[in-house]
Amino acid sequence: MQTTKTHLAKKIRTTKDHLVLVLDDDRVRKIRWTRCSERLAEASAQERQHAYGIHWPLIDEDLTVNGILRQVK
Repeated sequence: MQTTKTHLAKKIRTTKDHLVLVLDDDRVRKIRWTRCSERLAEASAQERQHAYGIHWPLIDEDLTVNGILRQVK
């Protein structure tokens, strides 16, 4: 049985086109909004700036680090 390491985000940052994650092993992942979430891709820049953890309360969107990393492989 293969186990998958669970990654944690030490920090998240938003740009006009990307979600930027700093992972617990210090790797940085820059992911286009369209690859993360349809809701985030359609959200305004103001809505994206109000994240808590990896949660955007204004559009009720929650993401997991592992889920995002699977999308960008």
